[in-house]
Amino acid sequence: MTTHPNFLYPFPSQMPPNGLSSFNPLLSRQTGPFRAVQMPSYNNYTHNMEERKNICKIRFYHGSSAIQTVDLYINGMKTFKEIPFNETSSFLSLAPGTYFIEIFPSGTTYPLMMHRKITVGDTPNTIVLTGEEANLRLIVIPENHFVPHNEAKVKTLHLAPSHKTLQVSVKGRDTLYQSLPYKHQTDYLGLTPMSIAFELKNPENSEQLYHSDYIHFEPDKVYTMVIYEDGSGKPGIKILE
Repeated sequence: MTTHPNFLYPFPSQMPPNGLSSFNPLLSRQTGPFRAVQMPSYNNYTHNMEERKNICKIRFYHGSSAIQTVDLYINGMKTFKEIPFNETSSFLSLAPGTYFIEIFPSGTTYPLMMHRKITVGDTPNTIVLTGEEANLRLIVIPENHFVPHNEAKVKTLHLAPSHKTLQVSVKGRDTLYQSLPYKHQTDYLGLTPMSIAFELKNPENSEQLYHSDYIHFEPDKVYTMVIYEDGSGKPGIKILE
């Protein structure tokens, strides 16, 4: 995998040319396991809180079962460490702009699993690793954390690569999305706070592939329902706040 033709960017294991530093001063290095990292969180963002201008919040979701744990580097700095499959980091504050993302198996800078330049604005984003080992993808998902008072909302993100499309339904009731394609997300769906069980089906024959336990959606919170795929190719549901 090669770098973008219009810039010279060293991998983390290499020194920058001419003594220049590849580290961005707006980043804070996190050296402990991701579960212990204390970063600003948007989990309690509600209708009466304004997003700070000129600040971007990003987090990372590891959605590929092809790699057990990964480290994510931003501009040459190890920023999220030892993130297991199907887990998410906390949010990190950055200035809006362009950043270079690299992903490696945890504890090493070889082999390079994924490398991408991203541009982020002043809204929250989730960086997602998805796909099988031979076809990994890194996608950026914008978030909208405004929610009307005493309500909740949820969007669905399809990250199960073995399933080209999936039908998403409330268990035993209405179909929410008849044929949701892989790597696509839905619009937000407004909810009265409640508990809901979901099921995933093959849209061609309505075969049930997965059903969840009841998931409780609380007031004044925003959720992303991720459809992931385990190492055996079976889909499941993970809720991100």
